[in-house]
Amino acid sequence: MVKFEISLHVNRPVAEVFQYLNDPTKIPEWNTTFEEATPSETPVKVGTRIRTRGRMLGRKIEGTLEVVEYEPNKRVVQKSDEPFPFKVINTFQAENGGTRVVSAAEAELGGFFKLSEPIFARIAKKQIQASLETAKELLEAQAPAAQP
Repeated sequence: MVKFEISLHVNRPVAEVFQYLNDPTKIPEWNTTFEEATPSETPVKVGTRIRTRGRMLGRKIEGTLEVVEYEPNKRVVQKSDEPFPFKVINTFQAENGGTRVVSAAEAELGGFFKLSEPIFARIAKKQIQASLETAKELLEAQAPAAQP
């Protein structure tokens, strides 16, 4: 089993960060693993299925993420059995005028990915860290929301 956790601060309000990171149509903008992410419904909620297509470790991957927990502006849990069983827990907390994002992942690798488990763990963590850093840069580059 592969497990890791990534945490970073985004200098934007929780609601903006939560909305951006949980909009499937935006995922390919910031997550280099995914070329496409198509939700079964919008807005996203418990039970929403997100069909994904992308690449990992040089291999094409396709799968369906299912949203199993959805607490707006606080927590989202997604799981999938394709291309291997995994679960991602994203939490959002207000911190110093911005948002602390914590992404915890666990995966039970099989097939090709099982053979490369130690390498997979390092690369997956780096890829997710880089993706979250990209999301942070994109969010922080936006003009601040107008104050009423």
